[in-house]
Formats: sequence, C-alpha cells, structure tokens
Amino acid sequence: METGGLCGLVIICGLLGERRAKELRDAFPAAEPLEWPEAWDSHFHMDRTLARAGLTELSLAAAANLTPGDKSYQVKVIGGVAVFCDPPSYPSLEEVTRLKSQGVISAVGIHPRRAASLSEADWKAFEKMISLPEITVFGEVGIDHTEDPTHWAQQHVVLDKALGFLRPDQVLVLHNRKAQDKEGDDMLQLLYHLKGVIPREQKIHVHCFTGSIMAVELWIKEFPNVHFGLTKVARSEAERQAVCRIPDDKLLLETDSPYFSSRGQYSCPCHLGGVAAGVSRIRGMDWTDVLTLANTNARRLYNA
Repeated sequence: METGGLCGLVIICGLLGERRAKELRDAFPAAEPLEWPEAWDSHFHMDRTLARAGLTELSLAAAANLTPGDKSYQVKVIGGVAVFCDPPSYPSLEEVTRLKSQGVISAVGIHPRRAASLSEADWKAFEKMISLPEITVFGEVGIDHTEDPTHWAQQHVVLDKALGFLRPDQVLVLHNRKAQDKEGDDMLQLLYHLKGVIPREQKIHVHCFTGSIMAVELWIKEFPNVHFGLTKVARSEAERQAVCRIPDDKLLLETDSPYFSSRGQYSCPCHLGGVAAGVSRIRGMDWTDVLTLANTNARRLYNA
C-alpha cells in the first residue's frame, strides 16, 4: 500500500469507533499506523522481566517489547517506573542515572514476600539505596496474604521498619494482596495500618488495586494524594464498580511485568495498551483516552 493510502486509512481509523476500527485493522493487517499511542508504564519490574529473557543489562529498549502485545492495542513505550524490590538486584547509582535518561524512574523497596527471609545485609542495602536523593520512589512495600499465614505478622514488622526510612518527597508504592479464599477488603486493613504512621499528604500509588468502592472513598478521604494502579487482573462485579468510582485524576495503568501474562507468555511494558483496553471497557471510554489520561496522571505524580 502506498504511503498516501496508509495515511488515509489511519485517519479513517481515528474517526471510527473502537469496534469498527478494530474490524478494519483485522481486515487489513498490513495497514499499521505510522505512530502508536504513547504509553508510560507506572509499575513494572525491569529486573525480573529481563531475567525471564536471560538478560541482565538494565534498559527500557530491551525490556519494553520482549513479548508481543495485542496487535489491536499496540503502543510506543516512552518510560515508566521500574520497581526493584529484591535487595540482591538493586540497581547501582550509575544504572539509576542511565535509566532516568531513558525516561525510567527507579523505585526501591522490599517485597512483602521477602519478609521472612531478609538478612542484615539486605536491610543495609535497602537503607543505602533509599537514602539516595536520586531515589524518589519508595516501594513497593506492603502486605501479601497469599503467603503462609505464619509470615503475616513478620510482614507488618518489616513494613513498619521500612516506613521509618520514608521521606516526604518520595512517592510511596504499596502492595496489597488478600488470600484467594478470604472474604473482606484487605485494602481497608492496610489503610488503617498506615493512618498516623505516614503523613496525610504523602503521595501514594496503591499498586494493582483490587478493592471496593468503600476502599476508594476511604483512601481518598484519609490520603488525598493517593492514586490507584490498575492491571489486567480479573475483576469481580464489586471491583468493576470500584474501578468506575476512581476519579479521573487518580487513575494509573500498570503492567506489573513480567506478571499477568497472556497467551502463556510473560508480560512486558508494551502490553499496557491491553490494560488500557480492559479498563476502557469497564469505564465506558475509548482505550486511547484511558491511556492518555493515565499517562498524564502518572507523569504528574512521579514528576516525569
């Protein structure tokens, strides 16, 4: 197809609704737009994603497109937050600086699943990294009730100790997962754990949010600078309603790569278009509008 015809088809796709545009793209698979929508992944594990491919050098270009995403929702990854929550794989200051030049902000934390096995050396590594002025994102840290119940108390101890190093200028990234067979809303438990422990004005990213409408409302009431990260995780009707209740200016998108895989493959940041599409169906918006909204919110929150 000549360039003029391709440009014409791109314009037509932009004027059609999402369903009709998808039908046209499927009918003419070679007709790809000259520029995909930009995507800023607010939460992905660069070290773990690259490890799946046997790679070690930290690079957005290497990590962004390791596995193909849905062709109907392709995006151009321009940056994001790379989360390092395993002390043995913390980046060096040189790597943090290099990633920033690539549009990537480095977050440093301690994953709650490591709570029962942390060594003194791990704590020293965490304290050293999190105290650097260049580290402006704290996390992820939190609670994970998919772990053995005998580890839950230690997770709270680790969370409290870690939060002692939190600076007011850092964005706090929180992890929270409930046991699959457990009723109730663990997001509220974490909320009340943090009340009085961290400043009310602290900037917060609730990573992989799966809470209720009540959780959305109470988190905003107690911590007005909270934001809610949404992934491809399957949602109940109550969680779908909560997704609709999240204010536009507090919505973030994340792949959490290499997790939440599809088609039997691990995920990577280029899958963010598929995340936007899933959220768009719940909120009744075009997927590109959701993507643009989330990009704006994330870059404002993280000062990127």
